[in-house]
Amino acid sequence: MERPGSDRASTEARLLAHERRARSAAERVVERLEHLQALTAALSEAASPAAVARALVEQARVALGARSGTIYVPSADGTAQAVTIRP
Repeated sequence: MERPGSDRASTEARLLAHERRARSAAERVVERLEHLQALTAALSEAASPAAVARALVEQARVALGARSGTIYVPSADGTAQAVTIRP
């Protein structure tokens, strides 16, 4: 014999779990949008290809939680120049 209210408790538990998953997903979306906004702002201030590379590396480093990041920028002579960002 089931306890009175056990269906209600079960439903409430499922709804609470669903709400927590939805909140977590929404918080991840907000975090991604904040990173995108920061990248957009950094790129809008970049006045040279090297500044663009630095902005990309720095914002990717922050978004990924990395301690450093590197991007290779091709040069006119066919070689690549490394742009490394460390805090």
